[in-house]
Amino acid sequence: MLNQPRLVGGRYRLLAPIGQGGMGVVWQAHDTAIGREVAIKQVHIPPTLSPDDHARTLHEARAAAHVRHPSVVAIHDVVEDGAKAESEAGLRDRAATAVKYLDAKA
Repeated sequence: MLNQPRLVGGRYRLLAPIGQGGMGVVWQAHDTAIGREVAIKQVHIPPTLSPDDHARTLHEARAAAHVRHPSVVAIHDVVEDGAKAESEAGLRDRAATAVKYLDAKA
């Protein structure tokens, strides 16, 4: 099963990396629950981030999901992706956001 694509948040199948930077990695993914293509951003968690700051980060991402504007890509979901990241507070799930996938080649 080593060749099986990884599932994030129990429903997003990672297909291919499409970008990365200082804040995380962006993947083309498939939402297995409703059958649409999405982009998944897995956020790099600074090792010094406290549990309170981690919770605040997730809260801010969920608040951003309510923003609706033609110039803003909608956030479909915010999940703890199940991949463990190590910090001073110990191991915890990494955060990931699911957004509309826009094919840059189109």
